[in-house]
Amino acid sequence: MPMNWTRAQEFYGLKKPFNFKVAIPFLLNTCALILVFFVCVYLFFTHSLNIGTERFYFFSYIVCLLLIAAAFSKARNFSYAILCWCIIELSLAFANSALYPRNRVTASNPDDYAFIYHPLLQLVPRPNFQYQNHLDFRGIEAKAKGAGIDVAALQGQELNFSHNSLGLRGKELTADDLGKDLIFVYGGSTTYDVGVTQDETWVANLQSDLNNRYTVVNFGVVGHSTEEHLLETAFYQSVVGKKPACAIYYVGWNDVINSHIDKLDSAYADYHVLTMAIRKPDLAIAKYSPLVFLANEIVKNRFDTVPKVPKILGKPPVSGSDKRLEAIFIEHIKTIAAINASRGTKTIFIGQIINKDWPAGPNIWAPLVKKGDFPPLVERFNSILRDTASSIPAKYIDPGVTNFQHSDFVDYAHFAVPGARKFAALISKEVDSSCR
Repeated sequence: MPMNWTRAQEFYGLKKPFNFKVAIPFLLNTCALILVFFVCVYLFFTHSLNIGTERFYFFSYIVCLLLIAAAFSKARNFSYAILCWCIIELSLAFANSALYPRNRVTASNPDDYAFIYHPLLQLVPRPNFQYQNHLDFRGIEAKAKGAGIDVAALQGQELNFSHNSLGLRGKELTADDLGKDLIFVYGGSTTYDVGVTQDETWVANLQSDLNNRYTVVNFGVVGHSTEEHLLETAFYQSVVGKKPACAIYYVGWNDVINSHIDKLDSAYADYHVLTMAIRKPDLAIAKYSPLVFLANEIVKNRFDTVPKVPKILGKPPVSGSDKRLEAIFIEHIKTIAAINASRGTKTIFIGQIINKDWPAGPNIWAPLVKKGDFPPLVERFNSILRDTASSIPAKYIDPGVTNFQHSDFVDYAHFAVPGARKFAALISKEVDSSCR
């Protein structure tokens, strides 16, 4: 061992006569390694660094580079280049919170591949696909508890999701299923039902409450608004080769997010559609390397044919409703109902139910809506939906927001199992009478 240490000293220029051309890069990289080690220890004991997170792999990547730079300090230009690279990476990470890798697990999110790109609808469920997710209140635990949600009971609860060959959440449709009258249900994530496991969605409960006299098909897609529902109604209602007797639309939330967008496009093409677009995946190392992340963004901005979402964050939020958005919403509703009427399909609209106990605050999906204004806006759009339905050949069903308690939700608007069952039970009789 003493002989080996002597040889190492000689190799790295640390033994008389000192070879500073080798010793200096070795010592600099070693000092950087020690500094990074103490930073990691501090972050670990302050619960800001956990094993298996993006931040953990960022520091692992830096440590590996510094070890390589120290080991190859005889190739001093190479060693200095790696050291400079690491210093730039660390400087970018600590100088800009947006570039600092997050302290979260890097395992792939099922949502990243459970939905695929569609040229018109931007995002649709992947056909013949199953995945699992878990309820996770980390980061919003205080809000959830403030809304009366039993976080301890729900945290980590496993949710199973299954898409059939049509790319719809639910079982594969059989000949017997298609032999019954069909009810198509359209909506966003609150219809897809991201908060409940397979066969516990309100759509599945609705079919059960209708005593299986109908086959109820779930066309809900995360993020979809009346813009996508209009396209689905117009162009994709024939996917099973049979017209539905009824089409139900549970809408409002994903339209309200477009409030106060300047010169809002009639098809939400200048904001909402861009937020829905599935873009080509980033380089994997961009999660851990600020420099690669910046390079990745530059390349995307230059070559990606899908425009970036406009930078509306930071603009002052606006109070009250948006008259232009209201007019567009009404036009979407009337057009959907007209298309269905022309095919002999009855239209049913249901206004969005939200968890009023959820603490008031800015809504990240509606950045231009003033704090606390989102619930009143949803109510406003529900009343617009009801009034519009009464003026055209369409039915409006009001489940009654006062019928729901905080225990019926997992967050702001997504149902827990009790909420999904209650919602289906509250609308089933009117759905049955309207669809006969």
